[in-house]
Amino acid sequence: MIRRPPRSTLFPYTTLFRSARGNSIEHVPSVLGKCLPSLKLLDLEDNVVRTVAGEVGDFAKLKDIGLKGNPLEDRRLKKLVDNNHSASSKPILDYIRNNCARDADASSSIANKTEKKKIKRKKGTREVETENGGKTELDFIRVLPFDDTVPLVCVSDAVQGVRPYVVCCILRGLNLKDSSKFKKFISLQTKLHDNICKKRTVATIATHDLSKIGAKRLLYDARPPSEIKIMPLSKQNEMTAMELFSQMQKEAEFLRKEKKRNTYSGVHKFLYLLEGKELFPCLRDEADNVISFPPITNSETTKITSESVDVFVEVTSSVNLKWCKDVLDNLIHEVALGFNTDDSGESDGTEKKCRLLVQQVKTTDSQGQLKVLYPSQTDLQFSDLDTKRSQI
Repeated sequence: MIRRPPRSTLFPYTTLFRSARGNSIEHVPSVLGKCLPSLKLLDLEDNVVRTVAGEVGDFAKLKDIGLKGNPLEDRRLKKLVDNNHSASSKPILDYIRNNCARDADASSSIANKTEKKKIKRKKGTREVETENGGKTELDFIRVLPFDDTVPLVCVSDAVQGVRPYVVCCILRGLNLKDSSKFKKFISLQTKLHDNICKKRTVATIATHDLSKIGAKRLLYDARPPSEIKIMPLSKQNEMTAMELFSQMQKEAEFLRKEKKRNTYSGVHKFLYLLEGKELFPCLRDEADNVISFPPITNSETTKITSESVDVFVEVTSSVNLKWCKDVLDNLIHEVALGFNTDDSGESDGTEKKCRLLVQQVKTTDSQGQLKVLYPSQTDLQFSDLDTKRSQI
């Protein structure tokens, strides 16, 4: 509960205390810290606050924040707020700092889109015209067409009310043998989960070694958790999704108490995304082998290693297909520019080279009708990389 200064002494607290109770505030922005650097108490109870910027938890002098009576979208934050009967807001501020999406991430995304608009592409060439009229040539990403060597992903009707959106592609010819590159690739997924995926609340990334999949057809399905069997990452035994979920809940509670925290850490903090659901999503092959259980884990049987060359990437979302595509666009861009720069790569006769090979994957509905083919002509539009598409 927020501590309010006495009414008779409220005037001296003009920069220390702010009450906006009972208004129509929907978002608590990061800019508040710049406007009120000495803010210690912030009362936002009984508003329509849905989101709180992660930067709010970084406000140097903020000690108390009142958020009760708001339709917070983050269910764990809302539960934490409703159950906090102590005089301290520290657990709430810690959660906001570590788990809420930051305004800086959104600003970066907007700036990137603005930058794209400033550059006029010349279709079919690697030249771009900048604002001052100059021209430059770009390295490129090569998009390979979907063919019968690539798994077809079919989306079942059962998954529609659970986590209905999935988009996939294949990253070909990766060189992960250098341990630093492999660690960087894994860290990139964590970074994207924390930023654009908004702590996995809007999307989740899973990567698989294509050579370990084998199947020509994958089914993105939803089943009762007791009917999903998977060998989770870093485990040696197969278990049902219900057994895994229950085990992780116990682990999360044990770790929380051991570290004397009010929040969960690691993958355990995503368990609430499946709480109360009768069906869990999964990606399985024709032999009923489950290779992915989003948004929690992948299968140990298809996990990538430093020896992996072709990587099958899936992104699932409960929001829309655009989130899936945006996440894949970001992943591909980071991989192409970040470390997949083998000098022996394809060249087009100039000094510019192919940074990455990406192969299309087709996703259909249960009737065989096309849902999405990624990457399409409208995907992978970057200001610093060209995209070349090979024809069948």
